[in-house]
Amino acid sequence: KAGGIFLVNEYHPIRRMWSDSETTLPSHRYFDRGPHSYQTDEGLPAYEYHWTVADHIQAVLDAGCTIGKVDEFGEDLDEMTPSALRTLPTYLLIAGRKSGAG
Repeated sequence: KAGGIFLVNEYHPIRRMWSDSETTLPSHRYFDRGPHSYQTDEGLPAYEYHWTVADHIQAVLDAGCTIGKVDEFGEDLDEMTPSALRTLPTYLLIAGRKSGAG
């Protein structure tokens, strides 16, 4: 709707490069969008796609929004966070507003 707010608050795409967060080397390339297949706890096949930061921003723009804010935050520094992820942002935030009269 014109004038509406479009908000994305997503697990940061850079963290998806590690499938085993105990290792220091990534298991996937950043631009490996998938599909990535796995089995659910119920044994059913499932697939997911990994978006880059640019993919998220482009989706907001493609929806006819102007972007008002982009932020990366939530660096985990506690002892429970695997060492490979401790210095990376946890979340990506994008806020936009739908163009047009509201």
